[in-house]
Amino acid sequence: SALEVLAAVIFPIIRAGNFEAGAQHIADLMELTLSGIDANDLQKTWATLRFYTVLLSGMPLIPITSEVPAGCDASRHEVARLVTDAFPDWAFRFLDQTLVFIVNQNSTPPA
Repeated sequence: SALEVLAAVIFPIIRAGNFEAGAQHIADLMELTLSGIDANDLQKTWATLRFYTVLLSGMPLIPITSEVPAGCDASRHEVARLVTDAFPDWAFRFLDQTLVFIVNQNSTPPA
């Protein structure tokens, strides 16, 4: 599936050399893939969760301040700050989607 391919290529996209170009799309990708958490399609759900695992293992998960540390590239710092600013809102939507998944998973009769 497309999500499995995305999970395979996202880490190289956000690595140091490609960070600015790849990081610009992270918030949109995270938002667009939330619908992949679906009680009716477990394979898509697992592909989505694998994507999040790979992505979040390569990203800072704490808010980054607007103050640029000494020796840090200002444009790269700004991109990282914008990406991490989107995490709290996305995390709430992720939890909502996950809870909907759990409720729907438990309400479907076993096959």
